[in-house]
Amino acid sequence: MKIYKEIEKSFPKLEKLFNDVQMAEFKSLRLSDLNNYRSDMSVWIIENLLDKKKATDGGALRRCFVENGIKRVDSMASVIINLYHFHVSNRG
Repeated sequence: MKIYKEIEKSFPKLEKLFNDVQMAEFKSLRLSDLNNYRSDMSVWIIENLLDKKKATDGGALRRCFVENGIKRVDSMASVIINLYHFHVSNRG
């Protein structure tokens, strides 16, 4: 799926937001507990990954969301956080 491939490209940038202790804590969270991270992470994601002028991908990630019917940036950020959590929690 194209949108997941675009989201996956952002994972290395997100990984840099965490030190080892923070990452271990983030990985151990249940999805229902991600709300504690959503506010700060969402702001960073919106400003750095979804902002049309600042996005290093030329806005490709945001376009993928819009093309798939997701138009609100806070919803986009939530999807990214959930998928990133799944990614880091399930890797070896």
